[in-house]
Amino acid sequence: MAEATNRQVVLASRPAHVPEPANFDVVAAAVPEPGPGEALVRNLYLSMEPAIRARLDGVETYMPPIEVGEPIQSPSVGRVVRSNNPRFTEGDVLFGFTNWEDYSVFSDEKAAVIKDRLGFDGAINYRRVDDLAAPVRDVCPDGVDLYCARGARRPPIDGA
Repeated sequence: MAEATNRQVVLASRPAHVPEPANFDVVAAAVPEPGPGEALVRNLYLSMEPAIRARLDGVETYMPPIEVGEPIQSPSVGRVVRSNNPRFTEGDVLFGFTNWEDYSVFSDEKAAVIKDRLGFDGAINYRRVDDLAAPVRDVCPDGVDLYCARGARRPPIDGA
């Protein structure tokens, strides 16, 4: 691989008002190695989400705050450059939630991250179930509040 380092954008200080370049640093880190079932992805696009603003202030939203010294995180699009997962091949384009960095490791098993790191009560990999309603009932026995984007034609689960 041509690049020996993985540039990351980290929070250098909490913004007093509107974030400024001085609130961020670009640091060099090692390019991560994909483990079994993972793929190394070269990030192409990083999203500037409105929710990041509150996280920069140390406010817990639906996600934990970004601490000083930690990389900024958001949705991203990247291209697979190396894979140890049969579902991902070199050249595939993936969408995920990553650090603002040149390279990230992707996995099709994000449930642990969703539950352990982000604090959600449960996670369902819809690609691994035939009947999505059953695991939703298991994870949400009291029902769910569902928001469908304007482009949605119908709820993804009958009776939702």
